[in-house]
Amino acid sequence: MATPPSLYDTTDSDLLRLPGGFFWVALARASRGDSLPSTRVHPRRQRRPPPRDAYVNSTSAILGSSSPTQPSSSDFEPQWDDIDEDEYDARRTQPEDVTVHLLLSFLQFALNLCLVQDATGSREARPRIERRASIARIAGQTDIRAEDDGGICWMTRGDLGWTTRHPYFALLEAKKAFKSMYIEERTGRSMPRVSNETLAQYLGEALVAWRANRDFLNQDVFLIVGTNAFVRFINFKFNTGYEEYLDAESEAAQTAVVQRGDGNVFAYMHSTKWFCLQSSEGREAALCHVLALIRWQVHQGGTVLQFTEQASRAEDSSNDSMDDDSD
Repeated sequence: MATPPSLYDTTDSDLLRLPGGFFWVALARASRGDSLPSTRVHPRRQRRPPPRDAYVNSTSAILGSSSPTQPSSSDFEPQWDDIDEDEYDARRTQPEDVTVHLLLSFLQFALNLCLVQDATGSREARPRIERRASIARIAGQTDIRAEDDGGICWMTRGDLGWTTRHPYFALLEAKKAFKSMYIEERTGRSMPRVSNETLAQYLGEALVAWRANRDFLNQDVFLIVGTNAFVRFINFKFNTGYEEYLDAESEAAQTAVVQRGDGNVFAYMHSTKWFCLQSSEGREAALCHVLALIRWQVHQGGTVLQFTEQASRAEDSSNDSMDDDSD
C-alpha cells in the first residue's frame, strides 16, 4: 500500500483510477493545507461549565485518581516527522468532516478490500456512516448525551435484505486538528499536544455509549479516534463496580461503592500510539489493528453477537406472527 507519487499535486480523477482510489482522494484532501481568506476574529466570552449542585468530583471518592489538571501524558503525542509547523497551521482551517471522511474511507478499504469476511456472504463488518446519539443517566438525576462520528457495525443478510445486528463494534471520534504544539527539547521538533479536554471527551463518549447500549456492549468499548491524518485505537473497559459507582447519588454512596470493591472501581483505558496514514508504515499498523479489532469482536464478543441475533430473530418471528394474525 505504497503512497502514490505526487499525492498532493495529483488530480482527484487520477487518484480515483488507482486501486483503492477513494481512500487516496480522502487522504490527499486531509493532507492538503487549503489557503482560505482570513476572516475577522470577534471577541468571545470565556466559556464556563454550568453549575451542577449534584456534581461530585470522583477524585475525592477514589484514592489514586489522576487529576484532570495535570499535563497530558507524552504517550498521547504522535510522531510529527513529516509535517512542519506551517503545514500544521494550514490544516487547522479544515473542517472536522474531512477527518471523518478519511477515517470512513480507510475503514472501507480495510474491511471491504483487505479483510476476507464470511464465505457465505450472509454476514459482514462495515463502516457505519450514520452518526448515533446516546443518552445515559448519571447519579440517578443527570442525563448526559453524546454523539459519535460513525463507527464499525456488524450486518447480516436476511430475506428482506441487510440488517444491522451490532452497531457498536467500534465508534469513531474525529478532530480537525490538535489543539496546540510545543518544541521537544531533546529533538527540537515541533510536536502536537492532545489536551486533557479531548481525552475527557473520549472517555465521556465511550461511557455514555456503554451505559445506553448494554444490549450490545458488555464491558468493552472501542474508539477509533482521528485527528487530521493521524489515527489511534482506544479500548475502554468498565466493570460492574464502576457502573454501580455511576449510579451513586452522593459522595458518601460513591465512597461506599469503592470500599466494597476493595478500591477496584475504575474505568480502564488501553491505547495504541498514533499512526500517520500518510506513511506506509502507519497505514500498515492501522490496518492490522482494524483487522485485529474485528477478530476480537467476532470471537471474544461472540456471546453478544449471538444474543443480538437471537433477539432480532425473535422480533422478526413476532412480527411475522402479527402479520399472519392480521390476515
